[in-house]
Amino acid sequence: AGQLPQRPGPEGGAMFHREWFPVVRHIPAEARLAVRYWDKAASENQGDYSAGVLIVLHDDLWYIADVVHGRWSIRDRNRIIQQTAQMDRARFPDLTIVVEQEPGSGGKESAEFSVRQLAGYHVRVDRVTGAKELRAQPLADQCEAGNVRLVRGQWNYRFIEELCVFPAGDHDDQVDAAAGAFAWSIKAPQFAAPSVTRIAFDASRYGVHFHASDGWRRMWRDRHRRSDRAG
Repeated sequence: AGQLPQRPGPEGGAMFHREWFPVVRHIPAEARLAVRYWDKAASENQGDYSAGVLIVLHDDLWYIADVVHGRWSIRDRNRIIQQTAQMDRARFPDLTIVVEQEPGSGGKESAEFSVRQLAGYHVRVDRVTGAKELRAQPLADQCEAGNVRLVRGQWNYRFIEELCVFPAGDHDDQVDAAAGAFAWSIKAPQFAAPSVTRIAFDASRYGVHFHASDGWRRMWRDRHRRSDRAG
């Protein structure tokens, strides 16, 4: 793991610190559970940014795997969200996409549109409540404990810069998206193959057993019952 270049941050009040973000080159190949959380904005040239943060949970470590961040028109933003979903699911079968719902009727309509747009994916709406600092605190705690990794990417520097001035910075879109992805990574279902699967074609004669633990398929035929032999 490496460390990104450091620059002095604000004195006091910062929830995140640069030394809490070790950088790794890759996510473990067997990682499956992933959450992409979108904090949407509709500002093409000024104002808030849209941010989509992808967090992957594996072996009790959280990997911040990718950040999509920018100011786009509504049309471009929606296209980017859909393209990102396609790429994410190709990498992580157990993908959950979460869209933040802003207060008011406009936020509700925007979230509902995203759900329709992402039909075919596991997509949820997050109706956020409470202060931003409270929502970010659980992620900050795990960062401080050494349980969070950053996957190396061009987005790393701006992402860390925003987190390390939060809550005093001009923008917090990446903070909100990261905190949301972390929270939903804990809620997301984790699917595990059963150790033994049994299928009976004819319960009186046959049994088929699949042992997923060692990858071997074992089959045997039950002996005919005396009544069957007699018949």
